[in-house]
Amino acid sequence: MKKTTLIFFFLLAAKLSQSQVPKLMGITEQGNIHPYGELFTINGDGTDFNITCNFHATNLLWGHNNSITASNFVKANNVVYNTSSTSGENEYGFIFTANPFDTGYTDVFDFNFTYGGIPSGGLSVGNDGYLYGMTSNGGFYDTGTIYRLDPSDNYYTYMYSFNGTLGGSPLGNIIQAANKKLYGVTSTGGVNGIGILFSFDISTLTLTDLYDFSYLSNGYTPDGILVQANNGLIYGTTEYGGTYNSGVIFSFDTSGNTYSVVHNFDRPSGSSPVNGQGLMAATDGKLYGMTSSGGTNSGGVIYSLDPGNNNYHVLYSFTGATGAYPTSNLIQASDNVLYGVTSTDGKNGFGVVFSFNPSDSAYTDIFDFSHDTGRTPYGGLVEYSTTGINTLTAEKLTINFYPNPMDDAGTFSFKPNTVKEIKLFNILGQQVRDLRAISSSTSVQLQRGNLTAGIYFYSATTTNGIISNGKIVIQ
Repeated sequence: MKKTTLIFFFLLAAKLSQSQVPKLMGITEQGNIHPYGELFTINGDGTDFNITCNFHATNLLWGHNNSITASNFVKANNVVYNTSSTSGENEYGFIFTANPFDTGYTDVFDFNFTYGGIPSGGLSVGNDGYLYGMTSNGGFYDTGTIYRLDPSDNYYTYMYSFNGTLGGSPLGNIIQAANKKLYGVTSTGGVNGIGILFSFDISTLTLTDLYDFSYLSNGYTPDGILVQANNGLIYGTTEYGGTYNSGVIFSFDTSGNTYSVVHNFDRPSGSSPVNGQGLMAATDGKLYGMTSSGGTNSGGVIYSLDPGNNNYHVLYSFTGATGAYPTSNLIQASDNVLYGVTSTDGKNGFGVVFSFNPSDSAYTDIFDFSHDTGRTPYGGLVEYSTTGINTLTAEKLTINFYPNPMDDAGTFSFKPNTVKEIKLFNILGQQVRDLRAISSSTSVQLQRGNLTAGIYFYSATTTNGIISNGKIVIQ
């Protein structure tokens, strides 16, 4: 009797686990109240749609009529993160966290020209637990930067400025491979001026050009989303080039630095994956992705690629009536089903949330956006836990430096009294000073010492990870 009861219990638990409906969160470019977009939550079966936040000019800290332009969501320490390439306090975009159980969001960092502006894609969770990202503008050469965010305290660290020669204006995400190096792509720079695939050593802050894209059959205009498959190779896609000039899927072997085209897109089987629309690694070992056009109905496709043999299969062609022209990536939820959004079409013409089951190729339009619910979903989805999402409270840091310009010495004054360090960089991006503030103090002094005359940039960080950047001049 005990044995029968125990077996029944485990069978019941397994059934409940398999049938549990995932909770999803997403974002739109147009809201139902304000034209700036919204955050929403929805169940994986299409039920319980809720708008959790309507973005507007006041809470975006920018009065211009500009929708939020989000990237793909990531989750770190059970906190949901995203970036916007528009709005923010400095008009260069911002990083924010979102709480599906609340009616708002938290701006944790505002980009600026000095340390990078206009994030080119979302954040990626590294093997070391940090979040890594890139900007397409700003930095010391105005061609973008690489940065890191510590999710434990939202501490932002500027790491590298692209110089245009070794790549510039990076696209999409940057990933940390098993060898602990970061890998990404750019849209400009390199030998041919149209971008590179690069690695970045976080221990030495050194960038290496590994492959130069060209106007040839190997593909160009990479979409920016990279993924490392279970065979150790890094995979990505390009929007153009290849045999049919409709883009390619490529692999890159980090052990031998070898670039290979594994599939050429064409119109009948899907073409032109766009920025933000890369591959994702599923639990079955395959890679899944979408294209923004092509396929039977010319509205894009869902496809799979087997890294074991590079076999490419079209799994579904978008029809228009149930959504078309996807512009973001897929996610795999805890029920092993794939979920995504399309930016247009569906019953009302404003996009849909859909599910796709790889086991039987069943596609389901689970929700159609409308004027009343917001429209044009953009940036993909993220699954969140019903046990709650952690949030980090943001604070605003006010900092001044005087006199500016300075001669022999100057003083940083700040509010609140939680600044822990101020880093000083020269015009080349080299750190020249690291000033540590005394606990609870509201000022710290800078002595000139061996600093030569010129322009310097500072980055002040609080104990809560809030950062303020600025410029000083030494006469």
